[in-house]
Amino acid sequence: MRTQPHDSLASLNLEVFHLDKFFWRPGWVESPREEWSQIVTELINRDSWIIDGNYRLAESCGHRRLTCSTGTDYQNASHPC
Repeated sequence: MRTQPHDSLASLNLEVFHLDKFFWRPGWVESPREEWSQIVTELINRDSWIIDGNYRLAESCGHRRLTCSTGTDYQNASHPC
Protein backbone atom coordinates (compact mmCIF):
# COMPACT_ATOMS: atom_id res chain seq x y z
CA MET A 1 0.00 0.00 0.00
CA ARG A 2 1.32 3.46 -0.88
CA THR A 3 0.86 5.99 1.89
CA GLN A 4 1.02 9.78 1.98
CA PRO A 5 4.70 9.94 3.03
CA HIS A 6 5.61 7.51 0.29
CA ASP A 7 3.78 9.41 -2.46
CA SER A 8 4.46 13.00 -1.47
CA LEU A 9 8.11 12.58 -0.46
CA ALA A 10 9.26 9.97 -2.97
CA SER A 11 11.25 12.56 -4.90
CA LEU A 12 13.60 12.93 -1.91
CA ASN A 13 14.96 9.42 -2.53
CA LEU A 14 14.81 8.54 1.17
CA GLU A 15 13.97 5.12 2.51
CA VAL A 16 10.47 4.92 3.98
CA PHE A 17 10.04 2.89 7.17
CA HIS A 18 6.48 1.76 7.91
CA LEU A 19 6.41 1.29 11.66
CA ASP A 20 3.64 -1.33 11.46
CA LYS A 21 6.10 -3.67 9.73
CA PHE A 22 8.51 -3.37 12.65
CA PHE A 23 6.02 -3.21 15.54
CA TRP A 24 3.65 -6.10 14.86
CA ARG A 25 4.64 -9.75 15.17
CA PRO A 26 2.72 -12.64 13.58
CA GLY A 27 -0.81 -12.90 14.95
CA TRP A 28 -0.91 -9.14 15.64
CA VAL A 29 1.26 -9.49 18.73
CA GLU A 30 2.95 -6.27 19.85
CA SER A 31 6.73 -6.08 20.04
CA PRO A 32 8.09 -6.07 23.59
CA ARG A 33 8.71 -2.47 24.72
CA GLU A 34 12.49 -2.86 25.14
CA GLU A 35 12.84 -4.43 21.69
CA TRP A 36 10.60 -1.74 20.15
CA SER A 37 12.70 0.99 21.73
CA GLN A 38 15.85 -0.51 20.22
CA ILE A 39 14.24 -0.79 16.76
CA VAL A 40 13.09 2.84 16.81
CA THR A 41 16.49 4.03 18.00
CA GLU A 42 18.22 2.16 15.17
CA LEU A 43 15.85 3.67 12.60
CA ILE A 44 16.17 7.28 13.75
CA ASN A 45 19.95 7.06 14.12
CA ARG A 46 20.29 6.62 10.35
CA ASP A 47 21.45 9.65 8.38
CA SER A 48 18.05 10.25 6.81
CA TRP A 49 14.64 8.65 6.84
CA ILE A 50 10.91 8.93 6.38
CA ILE A 51 8.93 7.20 9.11
CA ASP A 52 5.30 6.36 8.50
CA GLY A 53 3.32 5.54 11.61
CA ASN A 54 2.03 6.80 14.90
CA TYR A 55 3.52 5.19 17.97
CA ARG A 56 4.16 7.24 21.10
CA LEU A 57 7.57 5.76 21.77
CA ALA A 58 8.63 6.44 18.19
CA GLU A 59 7.39 10.01 18.44
CA SER A 60 9.24 10.70 21.67
CA CYS A 61 12.49 9.23 20.34
CA GLY A 62 12.27 10.69 16.86
CA HIS A 63 11.57 14.31 17.75
CA ARG A 64 15.18 14.98 18.63
CA ARG A 65 16.17 14.37 14.97
CA LEU A 66 12.94 15.43 13.25
CA THR A 67 13.18 18.17 10.62
CA CYS A 68 9.74 17.86 8.99
CA SER A 69 6.45 16.38 10.10
CA THR A 70 3.10 15.82 8.38
CA GLY A 71 -0.10 14.52 9.84
CA THR A 72 -3.68 13.68 9.10
CA ASP A 73 -6.60 14.70 11.27
CA TYR A 74 -8.67 11.54 10.89
CA GLN A 75 -11.26 12.72 13.39
CA ASN A 76 -12.26 15.63 11.14
CA ALA A 77 -11.63 13.92 7.80
CA SER A 78 -14.64 13.34 5.58
CA HIS A 79 -15.46 9.74 4.75
CA PRO A 80 -17.02 8.86 1.38
CA CYS A 81 -18.92 5.88 2.85
